[in-house]
Amino acid sequence: MTLNPITRILAGRTAKMVIGILVIVEAVFISESFTTLLEITIKFGGGAWSLATLLALKMPQIIDFGLPIAIVIGFYFAITSARDNSELIVCAAAGISWKRLPVFALQIGGIGMVVSLLVSGYGLPMASYAQRIAIAQMYSAQITRQLLDPSPKITLRDIGDNTLITLSADGENGKFRDNLFVYHPSVAGKLHVSLAEDWTVTRIDKSGQEGVFSANLRQFTDYSLQRRDQQLSTARVNQFSLEFKLGDLLREVDRKRRDDEVFLVGLAGLFATPEPTDARGILGEKIARALLCPASALLALLGAALSQIRLARLTALPFALAGVLTLDILGREILSNAAVAGVWPLGLAIAGVLAIFLIPAGLVLAFTGEKVIFPLKDSTG
Repeated sequence: MTLNPITRILAGRTAKMVIGILVIVEAVFISESFTTLLEITIKFGGGAWSLATLLALKMPQIIDFGLPIAIVIGFYFAITSARDNSELIVCAAAGISWKRLPVFALQIGGIGMVVSLLVSGYGLPMASYAQRIAIAQMYSAQITRQLLDPSPKITLRDIGDNTLITLSADGENGKFRDNLFVYHPSVAGKLHVSLAEDWTVTRIDKSGQEGVFSANLRQFTDYSLQRRDQQLSTARVNQFSLEFKLGDLLREVDRKRRDDEVFLVGLAGLFATPEPTDARGILGEKIARALLCPASALLALLGAALSQIRLARLTALPFALAGVLTLDILGREILSNAAVAGVWPLGLAIAGVLAIFLIPAGLVLAFTGEKVIFPLKDSTG
């Protein structure tokens, strides 16, 4: 298939620019998220691989946000570079109409729209779900290590209504022993604490994923203090064993997908029920972000058309970027509320958003016309 000259000139250049801008946007936002994800990884005892996984799962969210920005910047520089090299003038001299530029812009925007729907509709829900499960698995692994790792440690953890504190102390023959302090919730004005001066945890069932553990407590003392009369009662036990499962210590992971973790098809299926749901609004936001891609390409073309003098060239790209961000906020708000109302309000809202996104840029381009292909003029000329 033979490509028209405009496509041959701009397609590869635009693709390289858009991909390069996306890489830069990814790097900026990943570096911004690095500290937060590092704190989560350290908090739950993860390693370098866990941190790398969380960072990788952050990428679809950044692509979803950064794609329209990458399109407007990348396409703008692709057009202006081709124009300044007089490549567009050569096309015009060969009889190629400047009107192929808006057509090419819509083609680029259409490709971006499909990519946006795939990323936001499938990649982002999978990444959000996987990130939540990965954090829960790190927490589970941390609990297991704390139970079975014989190294000295100081740990404070809340399990249910009880607060547990473990403290390692030096023992005999260069070994150490762990003290376990448990604070129980106050009942009827009674303060209840327990102390095990020597305790161990061993794993009984190594085949099961959840695992069965045995807590062996020696020199176990239970203290009860009646606050009203300040009477302290103690009970001392030489040996006490208790079997428990790891699931008894962990919050059960909710593996049901949340609203923002549902695939695009699942969100569309919500319109089969007459009751309005907030989850529909998520679908409206995804559609608005996808429709923003063609609008971004037209805004880039509009900025290139208006940048015929040097002063205008300095303001054209910021103007286009401001337009993208404004349309993003406006479109997501309109389509989100319309999607909650139902399928017909959503359809009418999509038509209105398309008019807001595309018609103004089209009108301005119609007035500027062939100026978009002319090389940059001097500000004094």
